[in-house]
Amino acid sequence: MALAVMGLLAPVAGAQAEEEILDTVVVADKAGRSTKSMVSSSPEALPASVTVMGAEEIGRRPISHYTDLFRPVAGMVVGRFQPGGLAVGMAMRGYSSGNHGRELARVVDGMPLSTVGNIGSADLNWILPEMIERVEVIRGPFSAEYGEDALGGAVNMVSRRSDATPMLALSGGSFATKRGMASYSREGAALPGGLVPYVAAEAFHTEGWHDNSAYLRQNGFAKLSKDLEGGILSVRLQASEGDWGAPNYFPIAAYRNGTVSERAAVNPTDGGLSGMRMAVVNWTPTDADDGWTVNAYAYNNEFIRYATAYGSGQLRTADRRNVGGTTVKRSWSGEVAGMPGLLLMGGDLRHDDASTARANTAARSFQSWVYDVDYTRTLLAGFTQGQLKPLPWVKLTVGGRYDQAWFDIDNKRAPASSGSQETGVFSPKAGITVTPLPGLDVFFNHGDGFRMPNVPDELRTNLRMKAQKVTSQEAGMQVDLPMGTTLRATAWHTTQDSEIRSVGGVYQNLGASQRDGIDLEGRTHLIRDSDDMLGLYAAATRVMAKLVDRAPSTKVTDVPDYIINVGADGRHAFDDGDHLAGSVNIQINGRKYGNDTATIRTKPYEVVQSRLEYGFASGLSAFVDGTWVLGDRYAELASTTITVQPEFTGMTGIVYRFQ
Repeated sequence: MALAVMGLLAPVAGAQAEEEILDTVVVADKAGRSTKSMVSSSPEALPASVTVMGAEEIGRRPISHYTDLFRPVAGMVVGRFQPGGLAVGMAMRGYSSGNHGRELARVVDGMPLSTVGNIGSADLNWILPEMIERVEVIRGPFSAEYGEDALGGAVNMVSRRSDATPMLALSGGSFATKRGMASYSREGAALPGGLVPYVAAEAFHTEGWHDNSAYLRQNGFAKLSKDLEGGILSVRLQASEGDWGAPNYFPIAAYRNGTVSERAAVNPTDGGLSGMRMAVVNWTPTDADDGWTVNAYAYNNEFIRYATAYGSGQLRTADRRNVGGTTVKRSWSGEVAGMPGLLLMGGDLRHDDASTARANTAARSFQSWVYDVDYTRTLLAGFTQGQLKPLPWVKLTVGGRYDQAWFDIDNKRAPASSGSQETGVFSPKAGITVTPLPGLDVFFNHGDGFRMPNVPDELRTNLRMKAQKVTSQEAGMQVDLPMGTTLRATAWHTTQDSEIRSVGGVYQNLGASQRDGIDLEGRTHLIRDSDDMLGLYAAATRVMAKLVDRAPSTKVTDVPDYIINVGADGRHAFDDGDHLAGSVNIQINGRKYGNDTATIRTKPYEVVQSRLEYGFASGLSAFVDGTWVLGDRYAELASTTITVQPEFTGMTGIVYRFQ
């Protein structure tokens, strides 16, 4: 009913009142402050727990890897795999980072990075932290704009359109690590035709802490943008190549009883190659609440990995894919019978043409096939989300999406398992925001999410497998206070119909599961003016994740039972034009279970990250980064086999910004 009413907004689009236009500007300027009571397409306006990071905050974080941006985010778990070319695990809301983050939707410039190939992961190692302008973290499956993999939530990253000045950065540090990065852009300067450029290149090399863990990465990025009537048109091209060794994983007991050293490698010939080449076109309307948004993308991804399981032989996994797709959406804002409202409608189309193969090898020499599969997948989706304020202190949000996927699988080594499969999922969303007092928002959510089946691990052996589905509810409150202080508390409950996990290297359906949690967050600015800033933040998350009706196997593995973050970031400008900036974050991760019977348990561990930078008025600055892993350094990836994290990793370098 609410959606039908919201549909009446289209004819009155453009009749938006002056005060509503001003509200939209405020949304952009608030940089993460509460906008839940406003009618806006901004993610902060969702009746959900949302964190937004802008360019200024990103610049104060350690920059050795894009995942360093996410450790301070409340409830976020990061699992760093030692093979440098693997997809890094990111997870939240009771999911495992050991699954390479396959229960978290990740989007960059409108391009979804979910992967329907091996281990259901998305390799984002090609992301340069400096290229990111804005990061949006939406917890839970509560936004209709995000479809597959958004079981625990979604992460949306937007790349820079421009930078203030050209920049050159050189750094080095632990384990013979070296990094060079250069970018060209100048705010206010344009090429002929009004094109605004942002070009960046990176070269990175490390020998790694473990034996056989060297990693070489090369990365090139180019983006051109142009202001047109009604919006901004951007075209981005990027290419990245990686060559890496892999120590791989030993049983915990092998480390603890001294059978192997913490830095040992299973097989000196393990490792791999990875490559990503992409083109992305974005059209962004001037008024995000009233206009068309179009994202089109195409990319080629290649991945080859040689991996030896402890006590077993080496396997070669090769995954190649060509992907193309587009997302088109339209927003209308206006009034219905005097009630402010907004309607969003859109659709996604994506096609994957891929091949995946696994073979037994010895020192990278072919021995025999395990499987060899070619496949295509086409995904078509439609979504809508509407907001309506029947009262000044009440906002309703209703929406949903339907996703349909078609698979065509050619199993070359087992032709009888070839065939076609299709599966469809409807994901309703609904929420309400109540603002009983200025600055106080109370919100409630209900939403469904899903993950499409994975071809090599799931559909290859079971063509009947359908999408995993979750249903989640959330209740929370957010308070805005003076001094830029924001407090937020949420409680959530999620049920999943089928928990598909790797057991002994084979993916199995462990049945239904349940996740419950509480998130507490707070941030304040003790100082905030044109010259100085000092911010403090703290967050605590309690998680309970269990398998239902499967005793004695009741534990969901690799999920910390609590996560605590405490940190500060700041900047001081001196009278002579110099500045001092830095940040520190302490994350405490609770106990995890390494198997579902709870016979393997980790101990809590802490990750401390810090960055300090001194900048001169001339444009030259120097920085030092440090990451300490304290406590149980075996625990970042909790499974029957694990890898050990180094106790300390440091980087230091210089940055010159041309005047």
